Amino acid sequence: MSRLSAPALPLARERRRRLLLLTRPPTDLPSPRAADSYQKGQRTQQLSPFEIDVLGPLFRNMGANLRHKVEDNFWDVAPPLVFYSGLVYVVKQIRADILYHHRA
Repeated sequence: MSRLSAPALPLARERRRRLLLLTRPPTDLPSPRAADSYQKGQRTQQLSPFEIDVLGPLFRNMGANLRHKVEDNFWDVAPPLVFYSGLVYVVKQIRADILYHHRA
């Protein structure tokens, strides 16, 4: 029997640890369907397929929500909208004028 030298001893332990990890039965692994889990110190929560209702609340009160959003944000959106539509109109007029005077 040969004895391992001091530098080779940690390598042998690492190989043995990797072999044990590879041969571990899959029942030892945590379930991917766990309700709560920790990843790198951060708690994450997973929903079951029966709890996921993402689009329901979006469309449930769509009429009232749309009216509320338009009324609350009208004066934030109207001035830039008027400015850019006027800018497009003026640029189109100037471009038409330039094309008319520089036609071949």
